[in-house]
Amino acid sequence: MRVIRLIILSFSFAALVTGCIYPYELDLTGNMDDIVILGSVTNQEGYQYVWVSRTLPLNNPETARPVTDCVVSIQDDQGNVFPCSEAEPHGKYACWIPAENLGIGSRFQLNVTLPDGRNYISDYEELLACPPIENLSWEIEPIYTQETYITHQGVRFFVTTDASEDYAQHFRWVLTETWEYHSAYKTKVFYDGEIRVPDFESDTIFYCWDSCVVDEVFTYSTENLEDGKINEFPLLLVSDQTDKLSVKYSLLVKQMAISPIAYEYWKTLEDQSKQTAELFEVQPAEIRGNIHAVDNENVAVNGLFYAATVKEKRITIRPGINTLLPVCDGFDLPLNELYELLTSYWPGQYPVYLIQEGPGQYDFTEQSCFDCRLRGGTVVEPDYW
Repeated sequence: MRVIRLIILSFSFAALVTGCIYPYELDLTGNMDDIVILGSVTNQEGYQYVWVSRTLPLNNPETARPVTDCVVSIQDDQGNVFPCSEAEPHGKYACWIPAENLGIGSRFQLNVTLPDGRNYISDYEELLACPPIENLSWEIEPIYTQETYITHQGVRFFVTTDASEDYAQHFRWVLTETWEYHSAYKTKVFYDGEIRVPDFESDTIFYCWDSCVVDEVFTYSTENLEDGKINEFPLLLVSDQTDKLSVKYSLLVKQMAISPIAYEYWKTLEDQSKQTAELFEVQPAEIRGNIHAVDNENVAVNGLFYAATVKEKRITIRPGINTLLPVCDGFDLPLNELYELLTSYWPGQYPVYLIQEGPGQYDFTEQSCFDCRLRGGTVVEPDYW
């Protein structure tokens, strides 16, 4: 959802013009009635999604302004209409399109009617041929900080694809990362009104897995290449300053063949997001979308509707480098202070796990050091692990 919010933010201070980039005087309020529409169709059978919202003020970017109760549909160039229903969160609309309607060369158009009757349609977007991902690779890469004497490490991933012949020339990559991590301690000693010391140690909440969609944009075009070969194009850099590389890491790469206008849109967004300045120091780029008001087709609407053919590949690694782990040192509490702390817990919070330092000697530390789920993950191992 960060990408969606970044899109909305970028349009809260960017008016749409025809494919040009101009300097812009920042307005912290913007036109709060501007509509933002972002939707897509892929060749993967299932729900296709459309988001409808209003622009956000930069001085209050956390306030989402979804537009509910819209009438949304996607139609193809064969006259088939696929109605959408509003899903969660509000302002998100889901349209089911079966596989037989998602062949290469199929063309789609988005239609959105707001509750006040205003109607918007997109240009037709075509599903273009996408080459398979030939290879995913990785290497350890230094990460330099502002203090030049401090260097961290990370793992950089690369994609190799042969987009020659009759394939599309413009690409976007969407990444989903999954990683395994462990607690600092297995569970044994615990408090549930009194300190208990079982004769066994448990690891049921020791192993966890977490997953998320990467909130970075990656694009590339082969338009100016002689042979269309994309050779080890750099993608995500994962830092050793997280626990993501501590045990095992997996990256799912979705390669999306997109149209020139969709490429221009995502490339502009990518360039903006990579600015090193703070948000208020970034000069916004202006880009014309392909969605128009029905009563005036020359008026472009903020956002984009695009079609994307997807090929995907997964890479799983054990990098074997030291990573930044949570601090799990004991609090070094005297026994009376330990009991005072434990009695502040109520039964619904039991059990409270403890470090055993010796016979009758216990200490307290953060519960996330015992229960890996408290760091955001799950104890359910992924099927592909």
